[in-house]
Amino acid sequence: MAKKDIVRNDEEKRPKKRVVFFNKEEMLVPVWAILTIEKGEGYVVDHLSKWTPVFYIYINRGMQQSQECLIGEKTLEYDNIEVRDRDFGTILEIMGADFYDIVTI
Repeated sequence: MAKKDIVRNDEEKRPKKRVVFFNKEEMLVPVWAILTIEKGEGYVVDHLSKWTPVFYIYINRGMQQSQECLIGEKTLEYDNIEVRDRDFGTILEIMGADFYDIVTI
């Protein structure tokens, strides 16, 4: 048996750990480390004193990094509510696929 075959067989036996990569923020988050997730929105004032809406996804809001919470609070900012809602739904879908039993109320 070739060494290449041994490596391939070992790789097949190891379970993959699912992560989410947020391209804009260049942030990689393990799905199992997401303890809370919520949406938010607000306004920012630009240099012309114009109020512009912004939309957020908060991961582990109000939590600090510790042994129980491997990643502290992370905030993802969006200019478009549809994109934010799409990403939020995708995260919930990924979380529900392997890690959590999500009940929608």
